[in-house]
Amino acid sequence: MNVPGATTSQTAPTTAAKAENNPADKAENVSPDVASQTAPAERDNDDAPWFDIAIQEKGVKEIRGRVDNPRIVEYHQTTTLRATDDETPWCSAFVNWCMQQADIQGTNSASSRSWRNWGKRLREPRKGCIVCFNGHVGFYDSERGRKIMILGGNQSNQVNIIPYSKSRVLTYRWPD
Repeated sequence: MNVPGATTSQTAPTTAAKAENNPADKAENVSPDVASQTAPAERDNDDAPWFDIAIQEKGVKEIRGRVDNPRIVEYHQTTTLRATDDETPWCSAFVNWCMQQADIQGTNSASSRSWRNWGKRLREPRKGCIVCFNGHVGFYDSERGRKIMILGGNQSNQVNIIPYSKSRVLTYRWPD
């Protein structure tokens, strides 16, 4: 995917390049190919169109140095903070941006805590629901044993799917 206003080196890598060059896909993180084999993300998720939008953003990452990724700055514009860099924590901005793209009102806050009482609470997760942790927010993708796979922004400085312990979940949320 091309990032608006970015040079070739600032665009999101292809799936093959991500799997090959993405250090976040090592160790506990799962490469897109492995994640799709163990628990495929639904690409036609009519119940959660924001999740499909989020999937398309996989690979967007911070740019080291004084240059900022314009796509991450765009995520920030959906919050009242309106940060102009890619170093400011952006997990909530990413969730807000995805919701806005799906014509759903988010929290407009850069704080991950703002999602704790947003929408309605779910007793059990479902694909695409918002998952709140202490200091982080993202989208539920799937489950693997004692872990849940979270699609989120600012996870190792990029948009990706990584495992989190179920015991860290504060709440699962869904739009009203």
